[in-house]
Parts: sequence; C-alpha cells; structure tokens
Amino acid sequence: METWQQWFTRVTAGDSQRKIAERCGVSRATVHRWQKRETIGGAVVIKVSLAYDTDPTPGLIAARWMSPDEISVEVMRVVLKRVPSEMLIEELYLRSFPPDVDL
Repeated sequence: METWQQWFTRVTAGDSQRKIAERCGVSRATVHRWQKRETIGGAVVIKVSLAYDTDPTPGLIAARWMSPDEISVEVMRVVLKRVPSEMLIEELYLRSFPPDVDL
C-alpha cells in the first residue's frame, strides 16, 4: 500500500515546495511540515487533491483516514445518488426478473 509521502510525491509530480505551496494556498514551511510527517490530516489530503485536480481517495487511504472497504461503500453511495431513477428501476427489474428465467 502506498504511504502518505509516496502519494504526495506522485500527485505533486516533483513540484518544488514553493510551487506546491502556491497551488495549495499555504506557506512553503507548511508544505515542508507536511512532507516530514508520517501521516497527515484528511483536510490536507483534500486540499492537495483539489489543487492538483486528482481523486482524494488514494490519499485518504495512504494517510490512513479510511480503508479501501470504507471508501468503496462511500463511493457507491455517491455514485448511486447520481444514477437516474429510471436506470435504477430498470436494474431492479432485470435483477428481479432475469431474462433467462421463465416465470
């Protein structure tokens, strides 16, 4: 599993502390402190993810804020909220009455 530091390095793609600080809206000293820590707060993961336009999920897992299983459940909830009702009804119908089963 990826560590917080590995995730941070991958997402920031070798940017300097100054460049990371500019993109995240923090001081260079703050970025330096982030890089030295074993783990980091979820809010920092979100801030970096937004600044670098990337999915925060791997960062939250790397920082040990959530497990892959917890993320899967939450992602499913978010995705299901975006699925149109008609599609959900159709899927329920297909699961209830599979085409290969005679009634």
